Amino acid sequence: IFEIIGIPEAQMETVLGVVCPSLLYPYLRVNVADMLTRTTFPPLHLADINFELFYRQRQEAANQPDQASPNLATVAPAGNA
Repeated sequence: IFEIIGIPEAQMETVLGVVCPSLLYPYLRVNVADMLTRTTFPPLHLADINFELFYRQRQEAANQPDQASPNLATVAPAGNA
């Protein structure tokens, strides 16, 4: 969909994660709303999305150590105390 020329490699991830979705999403919203008004489905209005905020959150999550699995050395065994 996009022809990206002259963007440094360091900024390419930001362009693909923020700029491109920000350009496409308004058209998606309009087309979904239009398609649904032409059918018998109830109207659906998609909310605005802050792609920059999502991108920053994804970067922060990638930079933090995995917190989904607890450190087994710090977990106390269950039992009578």
